[in-house]
Amino acid sequence: MELFYKLRERFKWTLLLAVLIWLGTGITFGNSVNRYDWRTVALSWGVAMALRVLYTLILFPYFIDPLRHLPSLTLLDIRDLLPVTTVQRGKRPLEWVKKWPGADLINIRIIGYGSILLLVSPQAHRDVLSTHAADFEKPEAGRNYLSGLLGNGLILVEGPEHKRQRRLLDPSFKIQNIRALQALVAEKTELMMERMLAESRTQGSVEIASWGSRFTLDIIGPTLMSIDFKALTTNGNELERAFAHLIAPSLGQSLLFLLSFFLPRSIIRSIPSSTNTMLTKNVSIVRSICRDILDKKLATITASTETKDATADILGSIMSNGELSQEELVDQMVTFIAAGHETTSASIAWVTHLLTLPKYQHYQTKIRDEVLSAMQQAGHTDLNQPPSWEILDSLPLVNGICEETLRLYPPITNTARKAIRNSYIAGRRIPKETIAIILPWVTNRNPEFWGAEAEDMVPERWISETPDGVRRPNKNGKAMSNMCIQTFLHGHRACIGRDLAKAELRTFVAVFFTRFIVRRLPGDNGEVVPSGSLTIKPDGGLKVSLEPYENE
Repeated sequence: MELFYKLRERFKWTLLLAVLIWLGTGITFGNSVNRYDWRTVALSWGVAMALRVLYTLILFPYFIDPLRHLPSLTLLDIRDLLPVTTVQRGKRPLEWVKKWPGADLINIRIIGYGSILLLVSPQAHRDVLSTHAADFEKPEAGRNYLSGLLGNGLILVEGPEHKRQRRLLDPSFKIQNIRALQALVAEKTELMMERMLAESRTQGSVEIASWGSRFTLDIIGPTLMSIDFKALTTNGNELERAFAHLIAPSLGQSLLFLLSFFLPRSIIRSIPSSTNTMLTKNVSIVRSICRDILDKKLATITASTETKDATADILGSIMSNGELSQEELVDQMVTFIAAGHETTSASIAWVTHLLTLPKYQHYQTKIRDEVLSAMQQAGHTDLNQPPSWEILDSLPLVNGICEETLRLYPPITNTARKAIRNSYIAGRRIPKETIAIILPWVTNRNPEFWGAEAEDMVPERWISETPDGVRRPNKNGKAMSNMCIQTFLHGHRACIGRDLAKAELRTFVAVFFTRFIVRRLPGDNGEVVPSGSLTIKPDGGLKVSLEPYENE
């Protein structure tokens, strides 16, 4: 709706200008001009429109705009800047960043709209996400559209409501609680290996993205609500399929998202289209499943005499506080199921893509050697069991590969903030209503932060060596600032589930590439197109062959 209000405001001033011009003709020319003749009215309107165009396209952006001294470009096609789009992510914006090395901000002039700021430097990101975070919120149009898919959960709410929800949820995501989930992650990883091997033997290959989705769904189920969806053993389920439809990229979703800048959600949802029909159907499926689970959970808590058991999962924990209504609880469930399984499943697909490319395939052997050596040193006699948390935490190469995957292929490639009051970014005054875009794909590949090999996988970035030659994982990839990587964002809006996502990914990497030699199929040249509307995965999926590794 922001664009609607902005255009309405411009129309109001253009109309006022046309009226003044029309009145001026009578004052200037007197009775020699008939002010009520349609030609006089049309001329007045035409002159007003011409002046508005002149002001919008030339006078304001080049002579008045307080942001005009920034590195600037003019754009008509804005699909690269939208969170719901069908274009390849990050390609053009990365070229913009390379064009202006050292810039804090890039001013993107959208024809017919105004300026949008692309955050570039670590300081610019820090100001928006941390120092002046209270001055910025997600734009209303994007929140309204996405809330129709995800509900008003932690990801989309703002202000005091976000603080309240974050306070309720933070305890469940403390690192000690994530460590306690390692047994569940290991169990589901082992089950995934068994099922993928069986499919590989019957079909000759496996589609890794779909298996990643089932794997993470079977982890988020018990973690969130003590429900085992059994997606790994039932070839997926209705919930997984519904989410797959909701996040699939389509021209229809892109158009509906664009319309959300002009129209309220109620009108957009009433537009007769196959996309709206699909969205309504699958949102209904997801929310219905969540309501059924919630009803059963409420009954369990009411009937249980063991409060600790009934509130052991995340859902039970926040229900015990009694601060959220049933609809708010459903919103949280939908949000966490979506964010908790689609993002990590995307990372599983991307790490498999990277490690099956010829230039990186040798890392499979290095992973296997590192994992088996660490397990032997820890005294494990059964080397086919998933490594413990302590072992995984000590593996520099495995951690480095996971961090590089998350850097090169952040599941969420786009987010935005709107200044709700006048503020400052990198020392520059930013007017109220200004939109700032954060593109993790671009920040994470900026050669100014990551060097000439910014777009290559270099796990060694994340490995430090002590004076006595011991290799250990580091937390910053040797970058100048933690703001040089935006996969999980930073500040009070940082991803609450980042530690769980990393735990799932590194367990998968350690087990999968120790257990199997993984190869691309004949004819697959390794070229993939990042695709997706909310998260990105390889377009068309990623099929690989598995050869069990025989440990001698």
